[in-house]
Amino acid sequence: MKKIINLVPALLLAGAVSAYAAVPGLINFQGRLLDSSKLPRTGTYAMTFRICNSLGGACSAPCAPANPCAWTEDQNVTAANGVFAVQLGAVSAIGADVFSGDPRYLEIVVAGETLTPRERLSAGAYSFHAASADSL
Repeated sequence: MKKIINLVPALLLAGAVSAYAAVPGLINFQGRLLDSSKLPRTGTYAMTFRICNSLGGACSAPCAPANPCAWTEDQNVTAANGVFAVQLGAVSAIGADVFSGDPRYLEIVVAGETLTPRERLSAGAYSFHAASADSL
C-alpha cells in the first residue's frame, strides 16, 4: 500500500512537469489590413495563411514540407480599424517538420487577393528552448 501512495505523487509530478515543458503548437500573428487607398479595413474576411520556403514564386497546394508550400490554413478573421490577430495552427496543426528548412515565409491571401510581400518568420521564445534541447 505504501508503494502505491508514493507512486501517485510521483505520477502527478511527472504529469505537471510534462505539461509545463510542452511547447504550444500555435503561432500568434498580428497584422494591419488596409484597402487600396491605405485606409484601414473593418469586418470579417476569409483569409488563407501559407508557410512557404521562398520570398517569391509559387506557393500553392498541395502543401507539404518538401513543397514550396509547407503548410496552409483557412480562417475567417475579424479586423477592427485594420488590426487583426490570429493563432496560426488553430485550424490545421503545424508540424515541426514545416520548420526543418530555413528560411520560411508567411503568405496571406485575403478574400482571394494575395498580399505582398511575404512576411519572413523568425525565432520565438520556445524555439530557443527547442534548439538547446536538440543539442543535449
